[in-house]
Amino acid sequence: MEYKVIQSGSVVEVYKYHQIVSLPRSSFYKKQKQYHYVKHSLPDNRASSASRSRRNFMRLVNSNTACGKNADCFLTLTFRPKKLCNLVEANYEWKKFRQKLQRLVPNLRYCLAYEWGSKNGRFHYHIILFDFPFIEADVLESLWGNGFIKIKKIDPKTLTNVGAYVAKYMAKDMAGGHYIDNKRRYFASRNLFKPRVFRYILKSGRAFISSYFNNLKPVISFTFNSVMRFISSFDYVMYSLPPNINKTYVFTALYLNADLVV
Repeated sequence: MEYKVIQSGSVVEVYKYHQIVSLPRSSFYKKQKQYHYVKHSLPDNRASSASRSRRNFMRLVNSNTACGKNADCFLTLTFRPKKLCNLVEANYEWKKFRQKLQRLVPNLRYCLAYEWGSKNGRFHYHIILFDFPFIEADVLESLWGNGFIKIKKIDPKTLTNVGAYVAKYMAKDMAGGHYIDNKRRYFASRNLFKPRVFRYILKSGRAFISSYFNNLKPVISFTFNSVMRFISSFDYVMYSLPPNINKTYVFTALYLNADLVV
């Protein structure tokens, strides 16, 4: 049985594939057009791209939450009516603000997602600042200069899956029809920790995964049934690790009990 485990901080996702599927060698050659892939419609491609961006964003945020000495913060940047602009101009304003902020915080670590407001359609940014030192809100607002700002400290005790909380803004944006082709859905600094991905194979008689997470209550679980030849169906389960579990022990234990690492 093939598994894929993705650990993003205290959030662990487990994919249990129903079969091991690999592409034939001939399919990698462009001249041998033996396999024809279905061309999806533009709305389907947009939905797939948005879903993939939300997953990557959620995992990146959870991998960097509560990893420093200082607190993590939510920061919202808005635009005044006279300052309303398109996405390219807004991203330029964000770039200038980031450069100013890095003078105060050289090792700035952040993840950013944007959204159009549901009430009046105003464009604004939702930013998570990791390990962010205390700076007065008035100072941040003067650095921004395009509208009001709102900053709030994140309490890890009340909000465990921070990435899912922020990724919902991207979902709202998609549902509202504000998707923009060929534009990034989120931004992140380069000095962030990446989620840990682990693929391995267990023998059919060994149920180590089930026994390891047996005492934890799943946050989300579902089954994906594939109708394509080279995409396996899988069972998906998301767990939230309690604070008393050593996060590095998860991958060490899985590695020692795997039959084959892939």
